Amino acid sequence: MINNLKAIMLVEETASYNMYAKTGAALLEDGEVVLWYVGFIEDGDEVSYFAFNMHRSPAPENAQLRIDVARDYLQSYSVI
Repeated sequence: MINNLKAIMLVEETASYNMYAKTGAALLEDGEVVLWYVGFIEDGDEVSYFAFNMHRSPAPENAQLRIDVARDYLQSYSVI
């Protein structure tokens, strides 16, 4: 069962690591949107978990922005 979930969540496979992630969003009462990108990275025997969220005004570009910003953080901390 866990292998099926990992197959669905796999977003990047490299020689160094595999990244598994899921996006999500929710409309808040004030009209803003909370967006998230959560997952984990397997690098050999090491696993790093991450959870990123942001509050924004609704806009189509936010779908990709949450992923890009999360990846920037992961790169800046040498996780990927």
